[in-house]
Amino acid sequence: MNKFLLTMVEWYRFADIRKKVVNFCSYIIRGSLAKLYAAKYKLCSRAKVYKIGSRNLSRPLKERKGQSPEYHNLLRMGLVESIDALQYTRMSLVPETDYSPFRSNWRPDHEKALMEYISLNYPKTFEEQQRCIHEQGLVLP
Repeated sequence: MNKFLLTMVEWYRFADIRKKVVNFCSYIIRGSLAKLYAAKYKLCSRAKVYKIGSRNLSRPLKERKGQSPEYHNLLRMGLVESIDALQYTRMSLVPETDYSPFRSNWRPDHEKALMEYISLNYPKTFEEQQRCIHEQGLVLP
């Protein structure tokens, strides 16, 4: 879940709505995990899960008889040290948007790939497009 949230933070690096998007995704993920844990450990509600596991779900949940057997076995075998907490539980934890200006000749990677594909596979079409753009006086983004 943290990898997904980190990907969202990176994906929306230049967007004004970055904090809102990542916070909303974090809210959905945290709520879904809490529902899953509530069903698994028979806790009846997300509030009880948040009370035991904290807001970011970093503390291990316990069954009525003690620690969950799966988690206890993983700890004993040394495969897991602790539960990773969800990183972005509050909007203030999401990094600020990057407002640095683009270079003057910057183009997105997908546009570069499309231009290269067209120029290699359809050189006549590419030349026609370039000529049409210059004749009409259009400026490429």
